Amino acid sequence: MSNQSPYLVTDYESYKKKFPYLEPKTEPPFTCIWSVEKMEVLPEKDGLTDVIHIVHIEVKRTPTSDPYKMPLQISTENISPENFIEFDQLQESEVIEWVKSVLTELRQDFVWDIEWATPEPKQTIVKTFS
Repeated sequence: MSNQSPYLVTDYESYKKKFPYLEPKTEPPFTCIWSVEKMEVLPEKDGLTDVIHIVHIEVKRTPTSDPYKMPLQISTENISPENFIEFDQLQESEVIEWVKSVLTELRQDFVWDIEWATPEPKQTIVKTFS
């Protein structure tokens, strides 16, 4: 098994053909906190119930920093009943991994791009009157 990140662009030439005005992102020197703010579900789709259609994610650099928010529409075509997980059985971590895999399919370094876009924590200085 490879220790290489799935977000690392390994085919620079193909990347530049597809995204000529972008440079691939590198792994940020910080770890972000991903969470699901809310999900929009289709009540019924092809005999399945509560099918996630849109995931609203939040990404923060620290628990108290401002979030980067993004709604992500998930394809509901070709859902396999064998791989479908009932909504009430889902864990937030599974949805986050699913979102990251969808983003990576769109653009290999997309996850890192979002993490770099998260607002930096606000720095404050405590001052008192002398």
